[in-house]
Amino acid sequence: DPGHKIDAAAVRAGLNTGLHALDSFLAGEGYAVGGELSLADCVLVPWLFYGNMLTRSGDDALTRHPRLAGYITFIGEQPLTQRIWGEMDEAFRAFMARWKAQQAGA
Repeated sequence: DPGHKIDAAAVRAGLNTGLHALDSFLAGEGYAVGGELSLADCVLVPWLFYGNMLTRSGDDALTRHPRLAGYITFIGEQPLTQRIWGEMDEAFRAFMARWKAQQAGA
């Protein structure tokens, strides 16, 4: 929609505020809030799949926060996370292929 405008600076500021808050609440080592998997990890793992896409594209928003960066490294090494991210990657690629096909046909 050409009429839809996004204030990128405001969105970026909101993202940075949220990431700063998240960084301050993370346990610092291991899982998000303690020594075992919790609901916090279950929420963060899928969200980080997309956050990692930003990182791979050169965005440093996630890596500028030390606890968050450590958490991403730790959680990314967990077998369950790797399985979830693998399934999400497969689904995302399938979605993008369908979307591109629809765009080409439009």
